Amino acid sequence: MIISILKKISLPLVLFTALYLTGCEEPTQEFGTQHTSDDIEFGNGFVNLWVEKDTDDSPYRLLALADDIILITPPEEETSVTLPWPDDIDPIAPYRHFRFYYLPNGHGPSGLDVPQFKFRAYLIDEEEREDLKDADEQTRIETPDDQLLPEDFELLNRDDFPPVGSQWVNPNLNDLESNFQYAYAWGFNDGELIYLETMLSLEVLTQRPDGVLEIAQPNAVHSEGYYPFLSYISFSDGSNQFFMGMQEFGFRAGN
Repeated sequence: MIISILKKISLPLVLFTALYLTGCEEPTQEFGTQHTSDDIEFGNGFVNLWVEKDTDDSPYRLLALADDIILITPPEEETSVTLPWPDDIDPIAPYRHFRFYYLPNGHGPSGLDVPQFKFRAYLIDEEEREDLKDADEQTRIETPDDQLLPEDFELLNRDDFPPVGSQWVNPNLNDLESNFQYAYAWGFNDGELIYLETMLSLEVLTQRPDGVLEIAQPNAVHSEGYYPFLSYISFSDGSNQFFMGMQEFGFRAGN
């Protein structure tokens, strides 16, 4: 696994490579079932939701599966779509819906204003997400209880305040101000977790990285359900597609 990652990622991405290698080795897994949603048009390609379940029916991976043509000719404008849940399985708590994004100009603060893709797993439904766009800034940035945030996570200060909630990230993961490559964000509104987000720069994705990265865990969660331990990125050999999302889940009781 280490050799394959080093072959695929070029020298400018040494930091990104090191994060994958020191986070966790990609595990081997006996899958129970695999499920996909309907394809959703996205730029010049398609994207869908990919769900892999373990043999005990618990989730193993929740991913966006996208055509890699969108990396070669990405949309010219900011683009986002809802990824429907596969018809043949029941929803998995605490997730209510999933969104896939491309931001050609990124967003603030300086350093994150680069083209990037995002995959979000929302703990609220779509109507609630739309309603939160009208929330005042103070409500959005209300500091969560320390028990609900992973250690060392900080509010991502943005001049262009996000339309839904606020993003809390580990500022030590990589140099977000000058060399943004990857981040994993916990999204909060009024002190409550509303989404989990994987974001990768377009530059990183065009290098076709493969691997996993450990996700820092809070001491407690509000909503009962399955929470990921790893962030996952992989390019499917021969199919011109890539996976981006979450892997290996543990059940947690809500507080």
